[in-house]
Amino acid sequence: VSAEQALADSISRIMSIAVVHENLSRGEIGMVNMGQLITSISQFSLSGDLEQPMITLDVSGLPIMIPSKEATSLALVVNELIQNALRHGILPESKGKLSITISQTNGFVSVIVRNDGPEISPDFDIDRRSNLGLTIVRTLVQNELKGNFTLVNSEGTVATVTFPLPDTYFQT
Repeated sequence: VSAEQALADSISRIMSIAVVHENLSRGEIGMVNMGQLITSISQFSLSGDLEQPMITLDVSGLPIMIPSKEATSLALVVNELIQNALRHGILPESKGKLSITISQTNGFVSVIVRNDGPEISPDFDIDRRSNLGLTIVRTLVQNELKGNFTLVNSEGTVATVTFPLPDTYFQT
């Protein structure tokens, strides 16, 4: 990774945390609306990528409120997944679609980040060949959100983050 790319990635991570704090200032004390958070992070990520002018973004799902600690971890995770989709899942100078879906079922929240670009290599092993971004995603999902992370091919690449919906979370 070039120094320029490393710096851009660091700035993106910092800005995703800033988005959490911005959302905190507009809402209930200590709670963040996941839909608003993910929409803000997505728009920020896309606005900074001038090489991808033809990307369609779709963020949909339930308006679930989560505590700020989990929101910060989720913001970093979503930021990394969007950056990976832009860098690896959508070809430069082509049209692409990035969709992010939020759902809640049986006490679990799922955030699905899907792109319609090239699929990951069939021999890709996330445990052996992951980059810093995917390492951050796995670590935050497992250790902070107490959830699971999967990355699969399905007419593009689909990254799924699933974590339990504790009593402190609620749907608006």
